[in-house]
Amino acid sequence: MLQWFDLDQLSHVLDTQEPILNVCSEPILCKDIVQEFAPELLDQLDYSQKGEFCNLHPYGYTQAEIFNSMKIYLNTLHKKEL
Repeated sequence: MLQWFDLDQLSHVLDTQEPILNVCSEPILCKDIVQEFAPELLDQLDYSQKGEFCNLHPYGYTQAEIFNSMKIYLNTLHKKEL
């Protein structure tokens, strides 16, 4: 489980006057990312490795927002390959 940040938002974050700002997303399972973007690879995941978990409320982004950013990024990469 990881927390993500859309780097396209970096300039906004750097310009904010907030002394403390949580820019991480809600925790997202890597399995959920693979299921969304490459379901054919699900059987290749190793579920035996566990990491540390830290719950940083409030979240800066939802899973849906992060997935939308990933879709935009992946579509941009795909267009460059064509």
